[in-house]
Amino acid sequence: MKTVSILTFYGLILVATTSHAQTLRQMLDHDTIRRTEMMSRDADDAWRNSKKITVEKDTPDEPRKQGQCLQIPADLEEGAIGYLDYWQFTVLNIVDDKNMLIVLGSKNPIWLTDYPTANFADEDKVRISGPIIVEGTKEYETVVGGKKTVRVIRLVDDAVKTQMAEEQREKEFRYWKSADGKFSTNARLVDFADGMVILEKRDGKIIKVKPISLSREDQSSYRSILRDRITAERQLR
Repeated sequence: MKTVSILTFYGLILVATTSHAQTLRQMLDHDTIRRTEMMSRDADDAWRNSKKITVEKDTPDEPRKQGQCLQIPADLEEGAIGYLDYWQFTVLNIVDDKNMLIVLGSKNPIWLTDYPTANFADEDKVRISGPIIVEGTKEYETVVGGKKTVRVIRLVDDAVKTQMAEEQREKEFRYWKSADGKFSTNARLVDFADGMVILEKRDGKIIKVKPISLSREDQSSYRSILRDRITAERQLR
């Protein structure tokens, strides 16, 4: 009878442990895939079975991803333009033939305006497909006699969205001045990278400037703009 060395003994244990770990990992991976597929099917079913609120000619086969849509309520500021089709809403109240209140879970209701409501009823599950604009706020009276202020949204078509995006881009252009005040240029802030402020002129030409070369006011401006962009990006995650 041969004696099994301690090294061989522990080697067998290591092989067995590794094999067991691999089996567990495969089981977990399979379970994760299965749950992901189930969630995907549930999401597809929710999209297909919910009524669509849209002015688009063709409804997409699936909603946009969460990161591509406005976050609720963080991004629903007046003038904001974007998409909400990731979210499944419930019709809270049909106000009249062109206005309805919709709600996402326990969040504050949203007032959808200028959209035909004839084919909808309270408690309907709905999805908004296509771009919307936030038009401000509205106060309404609740069923218990109280007052509630909600955001007002309206659907817009892609042409209007493009026009509004161009108008917003136009607002980003301003005059940037040099630190000594001798030079200025009309441009919009694109980014800050590799220690340089990147500006785009109206003709599309890109300018890279050291922050110290800008006036104090413009140094403060580019930092403020970048902070706002970073905050908006974090809200989308």
